[in-house]
Amino acid sequence: MPYLLDNLPPKNWPKRVASAAVIIHLIVVYPLYLNPVFYQCETKLRIENLLNAPQTRLKVLARLCLRAMLVVLTMCVALLTPEFTYMMSLLGSFASGTCMIALPFAIFVRLKHRQLPFLFRCLLWALVAFGVVISLMGVVATMMTGFTKLSQV
Repeated sequence: MPYLLDNLPPKNWPKRVASAAVIIHLIVVYPLYLNPVFYQCETKLRIENLLNAPQTRLKVLARLCLRAMLVVLTMCVALLTPEFTYMMSLLGSFASGTCMIALPFAIFVRLKHRQLPFLFRCLLWALVAFGVVISLMGVVATMMTGFTKLSQV
């Protein structure tokens, strides 16, 4: 799987700027993606950050240690999984089409199905089906690419 940055000329300023932008994006966005996981773990372990609860040093230290441990755990999984990029591509191809195309229409239809005309409901369900088909096509394409690449290794 070719990477976008590999297509840029080597040792050129656009490649350096793009690399820096990707790294900065990952550093900023990764904690945001893991925030729901952090919150659930802190809630289950009863070290959650309650709005009215006083912040003790022990609670802050426990939250910091838990979050650092989860980040290290995800990093270890990524490093120990062979061809981790293909697994992420597979998850992304399924989740993108489902979350961006199929689910919004499906939720809207489920919430407003009694107030919508029949033909409009049919159109919305057709768009849901389209989103599912797009997701499945992405999954199949990712699997074919991944199996092809893995068989060459």
